Amino acid sequence: MEHVFNQTPLYKFLSYCNHEGLERSVLDCGAGGPFPPLALFKQFDYQTYGIELNDGQIKKASIFAINHNLALNIRKGDIRNLPFNDHSISYIYSYNTIFHMKKDDIVMAINEMKRVLKTGGLCFINFLSIHDEGFGEGEI
Repeated sequence: MEHVFNQTPLYKFLSYCNHEGLERSVLDCGAGGPFPPLALFKQFDYQTYGIELNDGQIKKASIFAINHNLALNIRKGDIRNLPFNDHSISYIYSYNTIFHMKKDDIVMAINEMKRVLKTGGLCFINFLSIHDEGFGEGEI
């Protein structure tokens, strides 16, 4: 599969992950949508996991996965309560997701990501301000 993803910072994150030498497991917190970035990591032999709150976004990601014959392991869930063991995932990212949350919920989500992240693992989260396009949209 040759697909270019709009989330260009994730290519840089993937590059960092590829050079860390940890087990290739990655979690996308907010993994749904028509072009799930987990597919990028799958191209590099990562075991992929995704958590998504919105059923419609999960369906879009599932259609993409089926059309490209990929097992991305995206399931419904809340990033404030991740269904993974402590220190079980090498790389975690949340791109264009966490800023839809209120501050208290953001703290909970970050603490969950820290709990799940392996020692020496990498985490990438982007934040936007109230002045960015799309501020206030989302389910949380």
